Amino acid sequence: METSAPSKWRSRMPQILANIAANLLILDLCMAIAFTTVLIAATFNTHDDLSIDEYQASWLGSIAFICQPIGSLMSGVIVEFFGRKWSMIVVNLPFLLGWLLYSFANSIDMLFTANIILGVGIGFMEAPIMTYLGETCQPQVRALITSFPGITCQLSVFVVYLMGNVVYWKTAAGINAALPVLTILYVLLMPETPIWLLSRGRYNEAEKALCWLRGWVSPEVIKEEFNQLVIYSNTVNKTNFPSYSMNPVTATHTHSFRLRVTNGYTANPEKDNQTPHPVRATNDNTRVSNDIDEEGGAHCSFDRWKEMLKPETRRPLAVILPSFFLLHWGGMSSIRPYMVHVFEEFGLGESSSWNT
Repeated sequence: METSAPSKWRSRMPQILANIAANLLILDLCMAIAFTTVLIAATFNTHDDLSIDEYQASWLGSIAFICQPIGSLMSGVIVEFFGRKWSMIVVNLPFLLGWLLYSFANSIDMLFTANIILGVGIGFMEAPIMTYLGETCQPQVRALITSFPGITCQLSVFVVYLMGNVVYWKTAAGINAALPVLTILYVLLMPETPIWLLSRGRYNEAEKALCWLRGWVSPEVIKEEFNQLVIYSNTVNKTNFPSYSMNPVTATHTHSFRLRVTNGYTANPEKDNQTPHPVRATNDNTRVSNDIDEEGGAHCSFDRWKEMLKPETRRPLAVILPSFFLLHWGGMSSIRPYMVHVFEEFGLGESSSWNT
C-alpha cells in the first residue's frame, strides 16, 4: 500500500471508479423513465394481445410518477439504516423485477405492475446516488464528478429510444434487465462511505474505506482528512449520545488496543453541556461505540430535523425547489411518455419514433 502522497491521477482514480457505480444506477433510472415512451408507442391500439387504449395509455404514462414519492419517502430511512453502498445494491432489486415483468408480460395487469415497481424504484434511487457521490469525492473534483449523471441520463434515454426502434420492446426490456445485475456486481467492489461508517462507530472500516478512496494509500497519508471527518461526525452526532461525548480518534492499525486521540481537538464541556468520558479502547473486530446501536443511531433523533430549519439548509432549498417546480411543470415530464404520438399528430407519420 502506498505510504507517500499519491499522484493526482492515482488519488482521483478510485473516485472515478466510485462515480461509475453511481452512474450505472443513473443509467438504470433514466432507462426506466424513458421506456414508458417505447412501451406506449408499441402497444397503443395495436392488433397484439397486449394492446392498450387511450385510457390505459394515460395511466401507464403517469402511474410511475404517482408512485415515485413512495420510493422517495422510503429512501432516506433505508439509506441511513443500510448505508449508502447497500442501499445502492438493494435499489437494483425492484428494477430487475420490473424489467423481467416487462419482458415476460402476457397481460395488461403485468404491465401496470412493472410500471408501479419501477416508479417506486425511481423515487428510491436518487438519494443513495447523490449521497454516495458527495461522501466519497474530494471537494476539488466533486463538481466535475457530479456533472456526469446528467450526461449519463441523456445517454440512457437515447439508448432506450434507439432500442425501441431496433428491437421488439420485450427484447429491449430483457436487455435492460442485465443492467441491475451488472450494477450489483460492480457496487459490491466499491467501499462504503467513511462518513456513514463513522456515524455507526466503525472507525477501522471507515479508515480503510478512506484509504481506498484516496488512492489505495496507507493510513498515515489520510490521517489529517480522517481526523477532520471524525471531528465532523462527532459534532453532528453529539446530540444523540446523552450519556457522554465521544472524543474523536483514529483507527488502530494493528490488532492491539491502541488508539490515537485526534490532534488539535479538545472537548468543551461548557459548550456541549456534557462531561466528556474516555473512549473505550477496542480491537479491530469491535465497534468503538455500542451506544449507537442502543440509542438507535443518529438518523432516529428528532434533533436532526432541526438542521432543516437552519439558513445553510433553507437557502439551497429556496433555489432547488423552484427549479424543480419549473422543470416538471413546464410539461416535459408529462409529455415524454406520449412523445411518439405527439409527433404523429404533427404529421411526421412513420418517422415519429425515430424523431423521438
